[in-house]
Amino acid sequence: MNRLLTISRFWLFLFAIVVAAGAFSACGDDPAGPPAPTGSSKITVMHANTEITGDVLFKRDTTTLSGNQIAYGATANATVPNGSSTIAVRALSGSQLSSAGVSLDSSSSTWVVFSGTIAKPEAFAIKTPKVTASGTNAAVRIIHASENAGEVSIKLNDLNGLSFTQNKLSYKNGTNYVTLPVATTTSLVVVKGEGASATPLLTIGTTGVFTAGKSYTVVIYGSTDPNAATSVKLRASIIED
Repeated sequence: MNRLLTISRFWLFLFAIVVAAGAFSACGDDPAGPPAPTGSSKITVMHANTEITGDVLFKRDTTTLSGNQIAYGATANATVPNGSSTIAVRALSGSQLSSAGVSLDSSSSTWVVFSGTIAKPEAFAIKTPKVTASGTNAAVRIIHASENAGEVSIKLNDLNGLSFTQNKLSYKNGTNYVTLPVATTTSLVVVKGEGASATPLLTIGTTGVFTAGKSYTVVIYGSTDPNAATSVKLRASIIED
């Protein structure tokens, strides 16, 4: 009996050692999580809702970005820590209208645009890898923020000019930066349809606007409704990033 107890204790002791060693090994093999983002980035916000044209607030948590209310058609910049954030759009009364999630890093340029309608107010984020324009070129990207314009094409200089990008641009989307020669880029033409049925919706003059070596965001916003008020008809803003 004593021998049996001794053997049992030995195996229990050995089993405990094996279990402890396995637990230690498992802890040591845990992969390290991704490092926490560091630094901060500039974020640009814009009010482009054609049916809610009163001033709004863009907030990250309880902090009002830029510290001011934003009028229709206006933009503002703020510095936000890198990593994931939620940007809320609020009426001046404090009620939340919409929100958009962003993931900031210093290699990209990020915008949050408030657009849509009264029935469907919506904020959306556009994040684009930064590009350094060299020589006599400027880096240009386009954001489509017109809720009722549908898919559009962007042509260089005239209706039949070269395409800014190969794909059509739909609402709540943006292009990558494209480098354009400043001297020979006179306008961007927003076009609906293709070929003989193509119709220009808007011509955005760029002569004297772009500077070589700099980056710009062109936001198309407003309404294509012929009965819309003049103040909210289709237009564009060109902002240096």
